[in-house]
Amino acid sequence: MKRGIGALALLLTLGAISVPAHSGQAENIVACAAKAREFAGVTLSEFDATYEGNIIDNSVARWPNAYCEAKLGDVYNLTVNDRHVIVEGYAGQESFDLNTRLSEKTDATISQLESRIALLRRRMEGVSENLKKSNSNHAGLARYIDEGIAKALGSSVQATVVPPPSPTSPEPATPPIAPAKQQPTSAPATTTEQPSTTTTPSQPTAATTQRSEQVAQQKADSAIRLEMMSTGKDAVRAKLKDPRSATFRKVVVHKQEGMILMCGEVNSKNSLGGYTGYQKFVSMGTDESTFLQEEVSDFATVWNRLCL
Repeated sequence: MKRGIGALALLLTLGAISVPAHSGQAENIVACAAKAREFAGVTLSEFDATYEGNIIDNSVARWPNAYCEAKLGDVYNLTVNDRHVIVEGYAGQESFDLNTRLSEKTDATISQLESRIALLRRRMEGVSENLKKSNSNHAGLARYIDEGIAKALGSSVQATVVPPPSPTSPEPATPPIAPAKQQPTSAPATTTEQPSTTTTPSQPTAATTQRSEQVAQQKADSAIRLEMMSTGKDAVRAKLKDPRSATFRKVVVHKQEGMILMCGEVNSKNSLGGYTGYQKFVSMGTDESTFLQEEVSDFATVWNRLCL
């Protein structure tokens, strides 16, 4: 008797087993039938369903003309009359594919925006240091920040480039030009030449050159991140049984221990056509340097070291 109970527990742990429908499973069957009416206009009798419960992955309800995967009353995949009306929770294959494309586009844009935010913060840090000086150039610093904001937002109107003074040698404030003294009315009128207000462009300072190099490096890093977003996902897909079904979420590209790498989660179909659920991954852009959670026994250590 004990051996029989142990074998049943093992089957429940390892996967799905066919069991009679009861009140807990009825929630999934009713949800599948409701979605069939909503998305396909087809009425399915709850009492005609064959049910396979699964305590780990999605449970499955089958009808002669329908297949449904659900968990806790939420339907994730539904096929009615050979038409995929719900795919991974989305309203059909087209919606699922669009969500995948938009997610990838959004992730790439977020990565680029994060680089721009880092540049803006660096500018502001330099400006804050200069504003602690007694003779800081307020107008120049304001224009410098305005220019950074315009570039970060992609504005077509670029602000005038006025680099802030170096923290070690702040640029002295330009003194106002004194007006010419009024000549006595009894004396002959004379013409007083005013000092020229036109300034000669200064030569690039070491600080300006350093900032230019930093900006160039940031642009190069941004390009590398975008490339990693593409090559990393390709490397992850190559390790899946159904690469075309892959959907990604929580994808982040960053530098860790001197390496550019990508961390995130991926879901895909198994050999039976069902989605396996999201699993974590780490990729450095090649098949050999890409690791799925299911492949590494101590994956938590790799994830905590490289992704957190």
